[in-house]
Parts: sequence; structure tokens; C-alpha cells
Amino acid sequence: MAEPAKKSAAADAPAEGAPPKKSKKLLIILLAGIILLAGIAGGLWFFLGRHSSAETAPPAKAGDAKGAAEKTPPKPAEAKKDDKKKKPVEYMSGDPYYTVNLADEDNDRYLQLGLVFEVSDPKAAEELKERMPAVRSSVLFLLSSKHSRELMAVEGKKQLATDILAIARKALESSPADSVEAVDFSIFVIQ
Repeated sequence: MAEPAKKSAAADAPAEGAPPKKSKKLLIILLAGIILLAGIAGGLWFFLGRHSSAETAPPAKAGDAKGAAEKTPPKPAEAKKDDKKKKPVEYMSGDPYYTVNLADEDNDRYLQLGLVFEVSDPKAAEELKERMPAVRSSVLFLLSSKHSRELMAVEGKKQLATDILAIARKALESSPADSVEAVDFSIFVIQ
């Protein structure tokens, strides 16, 4: 029975050439750190390298396909987007806010609404300011004809913005109607 005890003692003792357990843990931590640093460096190269290669690319030669593609005129849709970007837009408040009773039969509900008009022509902005009492009156009539259930839906709000835009454009006489580009809500409360 003495022999099995010797075998277990020999199995527990580390082999002469095997590294201790502490150095294995250190090696694993070192490898994990190197992999982490390589991942960070690869990520930086991916995100920063993409932009710098586009900026430092040499100019295209006249015979290159790239150069020919760059010289083609923009498509009409792209030209319209560029025109909209170039136009300065003035944001004009449509009075502080509107408060109206809604047309709900079963409940007394009211709407508090703030409007902002996006106007691209300074002359149209001045004309709209002069005609704001008539615009305000028309908007009040429109709002008082609405029901709360239709205004609570997103589609109802979009339709209301379209209707108010039509009122503002109709008020312009000497300026182009499309000078009023959009209507935005700054306050929209139904109670």
C-alpha cells in the first residue's frame, strides 16, 4: 500500500521542466493585452485611414474614369438638393401661440399651438409679417374645425401643417408662394 502513496505524491509535484502556474497567468494576461491593443489599433486605422486616404488621393488624370465621372454635371435631383442648401431660410414666428376650442362634441377640449414659418425670401417674410393678422384669423378658423382624435395622430399633425402652409402661401400676393417652404410646430398641446 505504500506504493500508491508514492504515486500520488509524484503526481502532485510539478515536473522539473514545467513553468510555475504564476507565469501561465502572466502570459495569458500579456496575450490578452496585446490582442486588445491590436484591436484598438486596427479600429483606429479603419476609421481614420478611410478618411485620410480619400483626402490625400492624387488628382485624377484627364483619361481616368474617375476624372470623367467627376466632370459630369449633377443629376437634376442632386441639383435641387444643392439649391435648397444654398437658400438661406429665415424662421419667422407666427405670433406667440394659438389657443382654440376644438370641435369635439363629447368633451370640451382645446388646442394650444405655436407656429414657426420657414421663409426663404426676405421680401416674402416681410409680406407675411404684414399679412399675419389675416393668416392668424384663417388659422384660428381651421384649428377650431378640427377634432382632438384626428390631431393626436401623426398623420393629422402632418395634414394640419400642410393646411397651414397653404394658408400662408395664399396670403402672399407679390412674392412667390413657394417662398414659404414649411410650417413647424413649436408648441402642440391638446387638453
